[in-house]
Amino acid sequence: MKIPLTPLRCLHRAVDLYGAKEAIICGDRRFTYAEFGERCERLASALSRDGVVAGDRVGYLSFNTHKLLEGYYGVIQAHAIVMPLNVRLTCEELADILRHSEPRLLFYEAEFAPVVATLLEAWPGMRTINLDTEYESYLDKGTAERADIFAYDEDSVAELFYTSGSTGTPKGVTLNHRTIYMHAMTVAGTFNREDTAVELHTIPLFHANGWGRPQTATMMGLKQVMVRRFEPAGVCRLIQQERATSMSVVPTMASALVLKAFSVAVVAGLESGFGVVVVGLFLGALESLASFYVGSGWREAPGLVLLILALAVRPTGVFGKAVIRKV
Repeated sequence: MKIPLTPLRCLHRAVDLYGAKEAIICGDRRFTYAEFGERCERLASALSRDGVVAGDRVGYLSFNTHKLLEGYYGVIQAHAIVMPLNVRLTCEELADILRHSEPRLLFYEAEFAPVVATLLEAWPGMRTINLDTEYESYLDKGTAERADIFAYDEDSVAELFYTSGSTGTPKGVTLNHRTIYMHAMTVAGTFNREDTAVELHTIPLFHANGWGRPQTATMMGLKQVMVRRFEPAGVCRLIQQERATSMSVVPTMASALVLKAFSVAVVAGLESGFGVVVVGLFLGALESLASFYVGSGWREAPGLVLLILALAVRPTGVFGKAVIRKV
């Protein structure tokens, strides 16, 4: 018997094992895994009732919120393709992406309303839904029903991302169900997270599958705190308030946090993407954190592809030996 590998299984595991646990924190909204799973299922049902069919693209123009995270599961449960858009791209670049991808729907945060008005001129074939004023009523159109994973083709496309355009115009990259699921399993095994961890979603979810955190953190039953926009002081406050133990950052983000001299007593680990590696930066971060993981990846992959693990022991300042692991 072939059991399809799909990230929907990450959600099912979380609901089954951690249903009553506080799962998603987004501003003043808090959801258990049972509540989060139900919202994802209602989204899937609403999309299907709205005419979304297999292979349709559903775009998101949003910072990190629980609604975007719900899209990671609800859209693919509807057999559609979730397409988180890079909010930092120009209006012209976004217009080109929409003309190329031809989405059926676009969910957007209210602050992007002026941009969306222009985007509709570029691709009038899509319906738009305001996440701040229309989303909850849209969910009310759906019913909560668990997906039958045997109804999914693990080789079908689940996610579509576009590059940042640093080497030319943005280019689309697809990830299928199997790739995303296997990446989640690999990341979970590599980092060996405890289910008591508290994850800060600092990496934009529109960036390279959010480095696999939407699936891995869910599968492992972690408490997930949405960081809508990265701002060092705000992140430090969330670390204190939610007793965060892990987060993912790029080097400039790590530098900003280190320079902010945040309280490190509550932080257990930091994952960082390569970028331009500055030795002094990482030594400073290593001296401030209990453990530090440096990883390299690219948008053509679901997240981290090569990890360099370095352990820092405090307060002695003795570093563990760096180990390269292919994942």
